[in-house]
Amino acid sequence: MDTPTVIIREAIKAVPAVRYALGIGGLIGVISLLFVFQISPVVAVLGSVVLFVLMGLLVTFARVATLKSNKLTLPAVVFTWFILIIFIAVTTVLFSSVFFRRPVDLQFWVINKNDIVMLDGASVNLRRRKNQTQENALGEAYQLGKFSKKNLSKAAFWYQKGIDKDDPESMADMAAMLGLGVGVPQDIDKAIELFLRAGRMDNGPRLYKTGLYYREKDQFEKALGYLQKALKQKYTPAYAAIGRMHENGDFGKENITEAVGWYLKGASSGDPDSMYNLATLYFAGEMVQKNPKAAINLLEKVIRKKDYDNSATAMWVLGEYYNTEDLAVYDPQRAIKLYRLAMRQGQPCARVALADALISESPFYLQDAVKIIREGVREKQVQSIFYYAKNLLEGNGFRKNAVRAERLLKIGVDLGHTGSMLLLANAYETGLFGEPDLPAAETYYQLTAESAAEDIKWHEKQILRIKHIDNCQY
Repeated sequence: MDTPTVIIREAIKAVPAVRYALGIGGLIGVISLLFVFQISPVVAVLGSVVLFVLMGLLVTFARVATLKSNKLTLPAVVFTWFILIIFIAVTTVLFSSVFFRRPVDLQFWVINKNDIVMLDGASVNLRRRKNQTQENALGEAYQLGKFSKKNLSKAAFWYQKGIDKDDPESMADMAAMLGLGVGVPQDIDKAIELFLRAGRMDNGPRLYKTGLYYREKDQFEKALGYLQKALKQKYTPAYAAIGRMHENGDFGKENITEAVGWYLKGASSGDPDSMYNLATLYFAGEMVQKNPKAAINLLEKVIRKKDYDNSATAMWVLGEYYNTEDLAVYDPQRAIKLYRLAMRQGQPCARVALADALISESPFYLQDAVKIIREGVREKQVQSIFYYAKNLLEGNGFRKNAVRAERLLKIGVDLGHTGSMLLLANAYETGLFGEPDLPAAETYYQLTAESAAEDIKWHEKQILRIKHIDNCQY
C-alpha cells in the first residue's frame, strides 16, 4: 500500500509542476495558521515579503553553486548583496518602528489596539493593567502625567466616564481626588459615597483614605474604625493618622502620651510619617522630653525613604536642625547640602534657607544666594518673593530697592501670601515706600486678617499629614 509521501513523490516525477501546487498548499496552510493564532494581516504580509526575500537568497546561492560558467557569477553576487542589504534595512526599520516608533509608529502591531490612543496630539500606548478600563487608564495617565503634562481636570473627566460605566477603579480614584479637592471641588460626602459604591474597601490605602475623610467630617469614631482596619491590612501610615488625632484632641482632649505611643508603633514599623511626627515632638520638647539627637536620627531615616512624598520637607527640617548653633550636632555644611537636595525636589522653604545659609557662611556667596532666590521668584514661589522683598527693604547684605520690593510684595499678595500682605501693610504704615499711606495700610491689614483666618481654617481642615508651609514655619 502506497503512503501519501510515495504518492506525492510519484506525482512530482510524472508532473514536475506539482511541486508548485505543494508550495501553494503550504501558503494556504500558513494563512490558516494566521487566522487560528489571530496574527495581524499586516504582519503576515510583511512576514511573507521577508520570507520571499530569504527564499530568493537561498535560490541564488543554490544556483551559483551549480554554475559551470562564470557568466552569471557577477549578477548573482550583485543580486545576493542587494537582497541582503534590503533584508537588513527592512528588518532594522521594522524593529525600530515597532519598538521605538521611528521612523513610523508601528507599535500597534504587537500590542492591544485598544491601548493605542491619542493623548494631547500624540499616539501613546496606555499599557493597561489586567481588567483596567480604558477610561481609568486615561484618567490615570492625565493625573500622573505619564505621557504629557499633568491635567487633573482631564483626569477627573475620564474617571467620571469610567464611573458612568460602573468601573470601581474609577470610582476609587475619583473619590481620592474629591477627598483632597484636587482637580475637582472638595466633596467629602461624595468621596465616601464613591468609595462605598466601588465596593473596594478591602485594601489598606482605601481604608486609610476613608478614615481620613471621616476625620474631615469630624466623625472621629468612624475615622478610627477605618484606620484600625487599615492597620489590619498592614498599611502603616494609619499609625501616624491615629496618633495625629490624639495629638489634636479629636477624642475630647489632647493626649500626647497616646499620640507618642502610636508614633512609636509606626516608627518601629518603618512608617516615615510617624517618624517625622515623632521627630518634631522630640525636637520641640512639647509634652515629651526634648531629645534633638533622637529627632535627628529619625529624620535621617526618613530622608532615606525615596518613596516618601514629604521627604523634601523632612530634608529641609533636618537642615534647620543642623543649622542651629546651640545644638551639639551643629553642622552648617551638612545643612547646606540638605537644603540643596530639598530645593531640587521642589521644597520652596529650602530655597530660602539655602540662600540665608550661604550669606551667613560668607559674603562672597551673596551673588549665588541672590541667583537662587531670583529663580524662586521667577517660579512664583511666595517664600522666595517674600524673602527677596523683605531683604530689598531692610538690606541685610542686599542693595535696598523699595520700588522693586513693593512690586514683589504685591505679587505675593496676588498669590494669597499672608506674610506679604502684613509686610506691605507695615511698609505703607511706616512710610518705607515714601510718605506713610494709612488708607493703603488699613486695606492690607484687613486682607491680612482675612487671609490669616482662612489659613487657620485650612489648618483645622487638613486631612493629610503634609505641612502647609507659608512663612516657612514647621
